[in-house]
Amino acid sequence: MRALLKKSAQCLLCAALVMALCPAMAFAKSEPAGQGANPIMRLFKAPETISASGNSAGTGAIPEQTPVYSIYDANYDGLTAQESIPRSYSSVEKGRVTPVGNQGDLGICWAFSTIAAAESSILSEGLASSVDLSERHLAYFTYHRQADPLGGTKGDSAKATYAGYLQAFAGASDLYLASGGNNEITLHALASWTGAANEGSASFSELLNRYESIDRTLPEEQRKAAVEKFLTDTALDSSLAYDDSYHLENGYMIAMEDRNDVKQAIMKYGAAATLINSNQSPQYFNSEHSAYYNYESQDTDHDIAVVGWDDDFSVNNFGLDDGWDGTAATSAPLISADESKDVTFDSHGIAWVRFEPATSGFYDVSCMASQGSPQSNITETVYRLDGQGGNPLWVNKAVNGMDSTCFLEKGTTYYVKLTREYGNATDCAARISPTPADTSMPDSVTQIPNGQKVAVPAPDASGHRWLSFTPTESGSYTLGPDPWDESFEMTLYCATIDGGLLQRTWVAAGNTISLKAGQTYYLRCDGGADTVTSLSVDLFKADGTVSADPRFPGFDCATTRPSSNGAWLCKNSWGTNFGEDGYFWISYEDACLNRPDSRVYAYDMAKADNYDNNYQYDGSPAPFYNTLPSGGSIANVFTAKANAQGGEELKAVSLAIYDVNVDYSIQIYVNPSDSDDPTSGSPVLATPAQGRLTYGGFHTIELPSSIPLSQGARYSVVATLSHADGSGINYAVDTSGGIGFASFTSECLEGQSFSLDPQAAAWHDLSQVIQGEGETSGRTARIKAFTDNTDKPQTLSIPISSADVQVTGVNESQKPVVSVSYGGVTLSEGRHYSMASQYDSKSGLITIDVTGLGVYSGTKTVTYQSTPAEPVDPTPDDPKPDDPGTDPKPDDPGAADPDPVSTQAMYRLYNPNSGEHFYTASTVERDAVIAAGWNDEGIGWTAPTEGIQVYRLYNSFAGEHHYTTSPEERDMLVGVGWTWEEGGWFSDPDESVPLYRAYNPNAFANNHHYTTDRGEFETLLSLGWQDEGIGWHGVSAG
Repeated sequence: MRALLKKSAQCLLCAALVMALCPAMAFAKSEPAGQGANPIMRLFKAPETISASGNSAGTGAIPEQTPVYSIYDANYDGLTAQESIPRSYSSVEKGRVTPVGNQGDLGICWAFSTIAAAESSILSEGLASSVDLSERHLAYFTYHRQADPLGGTKGDSAKATYAGYLQAFAGASDLYLASGGNNEITLHALASWTGAANEGSASFSELLNRYESIDRTLPEEQRKAAVEKFLTDTALDSSLAYDDSYHLENGYMIAMEDRNDVKQAIMKYGAAATLINSNQSPQYFNSEHSAYYNYESQDTDHDIAVVGWDDDFSVNNFGLDDGWDGTAATSAPLISADESKDVTFDSHGIAWVRFEPATSGFYDVSCMASQGSPQSNITETVYRLDGQGGNPLWVNKAVNGMDSTCFLEKGTTYYVKLTREYGNATDCAARISPTPADTSMPDSVTQIPNGQKVAVPAPDASGHRWLSFTPTESGSYTLGPDPWDESFEMTLYCATIDGGLLQRTWVAAGNTISLKAGQTYYLRCDGGADTVTSLSVDLFKADGTVSADPRFPGFDCATTRPSSNGAWLCKNSWGTNFGEDGYFWISYEDACLNRPDSRVYAYDMAKADNYDNNYQYDGSPAPFYNTLPSGGSIANVFTAKANAQGGEELKAVSLAIYDVNVDYSIQIYVNPSDSDDPTSGSPVLATPAQGRLTYGGFHTIELPSSIPLSQGARYSVVATLSHADGSGINYAVDTSGGIGFASFTSECLEGQSFSLDPQAAAWHDLSQVIQGEGETSGRTARIKAFTDNTDKPQTLSIPISSADVQVTGVNESQKPVVSVSYGGVTLSEGRHYSMASQYDSKSGLITIDVTGLGVYSGTKTVTYQSTPAEPVDPTPDDPKPDDPGTDPKPDDPGAADPDPVSTQAMYRLYNPNSGEHFYTASTVERDAVIAAGWNDEGIGWTAPTEGIQVYRLYNSFAGEHHYTTSPEERDMLVGVGWTWEEGGWFSDPDESVPLYRAYNPNAFANNHHYTTDRGEFETLLSLGWQDEGIGWHGVSAG
């Protein structure tokens, strides 16, 4: 299916010179859910997990929106290594994982997961026995871009624009600790040689300590000033940007559905980073087994590192432990509100009570010791029976007495299981009491009608804006602020039995929240209230099973467990107090891990001395891509300038793609003569670098041989990309744009980056915006070149003897027809080489000397055996050599001149938008298409005015012409809908000049090309076109 979809996209766009930009997130601003919602804003605010510092644990992951594909598609070649994969594996046990970090409540989990995976790669590959990289360095310089040492990324930038992960930073001048990120942008940051610095150069622990010293109780203006001072005091010096200890050599983006490939990556590199949902509600996170399974939400907000797996990790370790004992529960003593009921624990430390509330509302369940103090070692689990089969439904679970508040409805019997977690107490006093209010009912509340907007009220005397909403239908709802403001958030309260309000949860613009029909909810406007003028609460999904408590809606315990065993072992960034010393398990069946675009990132790190210099233009970490038709090429042109005192050697190049199973062929050209054509220089690789990129991501490709570069030399890296099934290739680009949580700027200059559609005759400069394609700014292909410095200046000299010289025949003057190529590229006589030949008429042998020019040196001599003319023996009737005979002299008036051939010029025109070439003898038709925007390419050839008919046909559906001398081909095309047009011409019966016919099997339309230029024809063949012989003949070339 993917191949068909990609083929369809290619068919629609293949005629364009360059494919339109495909944004990683196709939105410029956020909108409410259900109305083109920004997915990064639909983040469920879970009950807070407390970090080791005492603050709530931070998250900060932004979902990726670029595509990810399984490698097992139509292009899969079956060659990926399948190592023996054990049923369980732990990089922790292998010593390939660094200590668990603690991000506090900062929104930079993405930096922690990236650094965790990078550190595991360093340990796994034996680059160091211990390593501690700085999450602060990566987070800071991801959003504070600096020009690279060679100046190629000057003007490129990134700015964090979203404060949703740390509301304390709302309105701050710098939001890099609050905006969020993901492994996609850190991949590009690491590839630019920033972000992998040692902890000592940019201490994160120092940053966290200074942040946590901010007094959160300060008045708002003072708090904002304290935040600004913190940001100023902790800003890193720009000189540290490229102070890396390690470099990213490869970064693999692997679809989570390719589970065995993920496991192989972990075995090889120690860890792989991925996104999950952080909701730690007990129906998702089983704290006893540190096992996480979110069976509902595919919204991701947290980045972690996967460091192992266990195929046999039991399903019973996940979800709610129903612990239901029907006999004990239904026979338990009945307790009244505010009554203390003495209960006795059984031998397993369990006791039960029943409760039937006289009034619906919120209640607290507690256990008191004999001396009247609350017992913290008791877990209270509340159940009710469903109305159908009498199955137990979980209502609330208060572990060790924490958060024992739950909503209980009148007329329903509730069963409370009391579990002694530790100690040896034999009894306690159970008590169920109405929950007291934590705030009074406001004097003025604005009611929000169902399905309508209402104006946000002015602040009351306390500075708050209060609204209420009573849904008419149970289900999930979203807030709809107008105008849309992603920082808009509200605190949700419910009424208590005593007439006050009880805070239950927090909800932000675009979040979903479960609300029950007929229950009134009170909403207090917090962040963003000054910009929002009206508000609606919109039904997202109906669900009649939700309870009145939006914090604990109630669950069937069986639904909270996966169907099969198996889980990933994960390293978190919430300190060692979370889970099992900072680690936890997540089910293979987790909803986030099974979303269509779920992926992991595995990093292949290298020491920072792997190469001396990184030539690049893609300075921002923006996650965007272009789509290139199969067989097309991309190229970057660089100038060697890193070593003024010596020279350089080009060692490797890199590509970044959002695709799989991409075949590549890379050639390097030096000294391009045409600033618009990166292949106008001299090819220098005798054998192009060829191979396959199995996974998406960032790939460093070592060249077959080093290439000497003198300072000031210009060189181009040209990569031709293809898919076996002909579908297009998504390649990464840098460009300017915003994607909700950040804005990016890319200074794309002319002459730096190019692409070539296989049907186009000319390269497209990617800095130029294609009108009508939805583009707003230029872009740069993410191609890099890596060089090492040399002590002495370098001179490139390629012996022409290594070139391939082919003699295809001789002309009428016994001159050889010669083609010279190097590295699969046809060289040009006069620019790359000169040629001299000598013909021996006696032997019929032609000696050809090809002498290199420019970077090519020396001479290569080849011979060609030409068929000599057969000797003619004189006869008595023949005139003697000195006998004038009867043939007229050339200046004899009686000499008969041959009849002149009547000819006409055939004009060649090119459509830069569709890639089509058009041929016509009509000057009127020529001038009309030029006026319509076609390029005049002059006279293609001269045709006779009589001879063999060349038919011209037109396909109105595809918008292309086709030309043929075959009546059968003509009739076949007419039979399938083509139009036989006037305007054809004739082929020369004497076959003076051939017009070669080439076919592009990967194109949907405009897939034939005709030319008298043998060099142009062979270039097309080298790009994947097929030789269809000679279409017709002209009298002479243009």
